[in-house]
Amino acid sequence: MKPISRRTLLKKSVLGGAGLLGSTLVQACYSPSSSEVSPKKTLLKAEHLEYLGAFRLPRDVAGEDAGWGRGLAMRVKDGKPFFFSTTVKNSIYEVSFPGLSKDNYPLAEISRFWGDVCGNKRVLTPSIKETRNDSSIYGLFFDTQDQRLYWSYGDGYNTVSNRDPSVGCSSLNDSTGASQAIGAWSFQDWSCKAAMGGILELPAWFATEYCQGKRLAAGFGGYFSIATVGPVSIGPALSAFAPQDCTAQTHNSSLAHTPLLGYPFNANPYTTPDRARRDTDYSNEFDGWNPQAGTGYWSWTDWVWQGAIWIDTPKVHGLLVLPTLGNGRTWYETSTLHAERASHWWYVYDPQDLAQVARGTRQTWQVQAKNTWQANYPSVTLQGWRDEPVQMVVGTCFDAVTQRIFVAIRHTWSEGNPNLTGTTVYGYQIRTS
Repeated sequence: MKPISRRTLLKKSVLGGAGLLGSTLVQACYSPSSSEVSPKKTLLKAEHLEYLGAFRLPRDVAGEDAGWGRGLAMRVKDGKPFFFSTTVKNSIYEVSFPGLSKDNYPLAEISRFWGDVCGNKRVLTPSIKETRNDSSIYGLFFDTQDQRLYWSYGDGYNTVSNRDPSVGCSSLNDSTGASQAIGAWSFQDWSCKAAMGGILELPAWFATEYCQGKRLAAGFGGYFSIATVGPVSIGPALSAFAPQDCTAQTHNSSLAHTPLLGYPFNANPYTTPDRARRDTDYSNEFDGWNPQAGTGYWSWTDWVWQGAIWIDTPKVHGLLVLPTLGNGRTWYETSTLHAERASHWWYVYDPQDLAQVARGTRQTWQVQAKNTWQANYPSVTLQGWRDEPVQMVVGTCFDAVTQRIFVAIRHTWSEGNPNLTGTTVYGYQIRTS
């Protein structure tokens, strides 16, 4: 693939760069109707998953480049699944589900081009010195209960504001094809960079028992410049909020929330706040958090964009996070990030650990993933990178009815021109026996 300059990349895709998350310190697409939970559920493991195949998202949508799009949300209409995603211009489009294949991945057909569903609501907090209007959508989630499309967004190179709005929602009219933006909100005493990556739905039992009924949550952490502004979360992040508050509170106001997970940026190695743990296949030249005693720590080249869902089936459960990690030498040069290699991973957090954070008996950075494994997606060959990983996970959603997981990875297919690439969506079945 042709190298991408930093200037070109910033035009196509707003970066992340190099604090506490707040002073108080996945995307589930279709949730089960039952609020029952079994305390004897097994935490999700790799052996619970079966690869089913993949399909392709279109690369050109209404004349806009969808190869640089982000987000993946699902809804069911007339008993059939449909998926939302974005173009590089933050326009929303919807495709019908073409099925999954392990050989020739079918190309999804566009069912509707929704365009700009955010209207004038995708705002940022202006600074005294400058007017800021550069924001990108990072995640999508369709709420089946309220029939709204939620979008998480932000300035990936934010050097001035800790409290930008980061979550908004819109209503969609399927009869007319029109949309109406309802508003966008920030979170009280919480970093916008720890909330702008994506949105998911919590199981009803967890929301009721531990989050005062807050049934949606925003995250998912990772690196956005500059790290001390916000600050960023050096690891996955998640905080629950109530969708009814979005309509009760005015546009561009702050929502109450319940923190569940987060690792505030801390440049002093091996001190608190801690970082999310990872494998040891890296050398950190950013701030010294190198592997120690067989333990690795998240760094600036570890990313999460709309890469989290909450799995809750009758037999298995867990918060699943799908990061793209930097490997080998990781360093800063020519005003941007570099990594010698990259890898995809699946992280599973125990809901009971997150419950302790919600209750205030543990800090958000005192929780680590219980199960982790490296993921190898068919037809994906990760390479070294600068600016940001090329073939990174940009969307995840979960259909709890069929118990299927869908994972979108960008720049994974082309038709003759290696510089014109599109997104592939991989499907996995959670085994019931």
